[in-house]
Amino acid sequence: MAAACAGRMTPGQGAAHCGRQRCGVEGMRKILTIQSLLTLLVAGASYLQGGMPPAVAALYGGGIALGNSALLAWRVRRASLAAATSTERGTLHLYLGAVERFVFTLVAFGLGMGALKLSPLPMLIAFAAAQSGYWFAARGESMARNDASGRRPDSRNTNA
Repeated sequence: MAAACAGRMTPGQGAAHCGRQRCGVEGMRKILTIQSLLTLLVAGASYLQGGMPPAVAALYGGGIALGNSALLAWRVRRASLAAATSTERGTLHLYLGAVERFVFTLVAFGLGMGALKLSPLPMLIAFAAAQSGYWFAARGESMARNDASGRRPDSRNTNA
């Protein structure tokens, strides 16, 4: 999430390490945008395939992934602030965040499939597609870094 700040942080600096008040906001915004677009893409395909019920299920599944990302961003920010005073507290926040996201995901899927009777397949496909937004965001960041350095991502030193 804070890839733009990587390398400039020293232990104990917390969220204010790079001079920005909310470190990593740009990266999380990019991830949420990509996840939203992927969710809409799956929802549109689901609508074309089976109408409104599968599209709603896909939107719900993508919403679970977006909620998961929002929880992650909030918990990482809290962990960063806590780590400025105690690395143990920062680590605790990260572990709590992992548990929260796991429980949130299980409960949300349970509600979607059980109480709301949404179709599981479009919900799971949209969730998986939206979760892949992390990969797309990281891949784009990696390509941008390599472009800035003048190297291609697949270039190898062949002079050795």
